[in-house]
Amino acid sequence: MSTPRDTESAQTGIVGRVREWLISGAALTIPFVITMMVLGFVLNFLSNVLTPVVEAAGMVGLNEPVRGFARSIGLGPAFGSVFIEFGTVFALVALVLVVGFAANATSSEHGFSEWFHTAMEAIPGVGSVYTSFRRMSDVLIESDTSSFQEVKLIEFPNEGTYSFAFVTATPPDTIDEAAEHDDLRTLFMPLAPNPVMGGFLVHVPSARVYDVDITVEQAVSAIVTSGVAIGETDDVTGLSADELAALGQYDTERTNLEEGLVGAPAERGSTSERETDGEP
Repeated sequence: MSTPRDTESAQTGIVGRVREWLISGAALTIPFVITMMVLGFVLNFLSNVLTPVVEAAGMVGLNEPVRGFARSIGLGPAFGSVFIEFGTVFALVALVLVVGFAANATSSEHGFSEWFHTAMEAIPGVGSVYTSFRRMSDVLIESDTSSFQEVKLIEFPNEGTYSFAFVTATPPDTIDEAAEHDDLRTLFMPLAPNPVMGGFLVHVPSARVYDVDITVEQAVSAIVTSGVAIGETDDVTGLSADELAALGQYDTERTNLEEGLVGAPAERGSTSERETDGEP
C-alpha cells in the first residue's frame, strides 16, 4: 500500500521529468525557431528588393518569354516571376564573383580594389560613409579584431553594472575641449550577440574606464555567445563532466595521501616518546 510520502515522491519525480523535457525541448526548438525567423526575414527582404526587378522586367517585355519557357518545361506561367527573381539573384552573385576575381587578379598596391576604394572615397559626402562601412565590413568578413586595441569595462546601463568596451582610438582635442576633459578614451561598446553590427561609440573619462585581464578574442567570443563562453580556458577544453569529476576525486585522494604521509612521522615520534617515558 502506497503511503502519502511515496505519492509525493512520485509526483515530484513526474514534475522533475516534465521540467527536464521542457528544458531539453526548448534548447532544441528555440535555436531552430530563431533560425527560421532570420531566414524568413532574409527571404522577405529579398522578395521586397526583387519585386521592382520583376515589375521592370514586365515593362520591357521579358515576362512573356520567361512564362513561355516555364510552360515549355511543364510549369505554370506563375513560375515566370520566380525565374526572374532567381535569375536576378544569380546575376548579383555572378557580379560579386567577377568583382572578386578582378580584385584578386591584379596587384594589391595598384589593383582594381585600390582603384575602386580610391574612387569611392573621393566622392564628396559619400566617401566618409563608404570608408566607415568598408572598415566595418573588413572586421565582419575577415574577423579582424586588430581594430580593437584593448578590452575595458565601463558602467552600463546602470551604476554598478559593467559592460565590455573596446578601445578604438584617442579622441581629438575638439572632443576633449567640448567635454571639458583632457583624459577621454574613445570606446566601442558592442551589443550581444553581434558585436559588429550594433553598439555604442562613447567617449568616457579615463577614471570611469576599468582594466580587465581578458583578450580581445575572448571578449568577442563572450559577446557573440551572449556570455556562454566567458571564462572558458584551454585547460578544461575537451574534458567531459565525468572526466573533470574524476580529476577532482584524484586530487582529493592525492591530497589525503600526502597529508597522511606527512602526519605519519609525527605519530611515530609521539609513540617513541611515550615508550621512552615508560608509557605503554
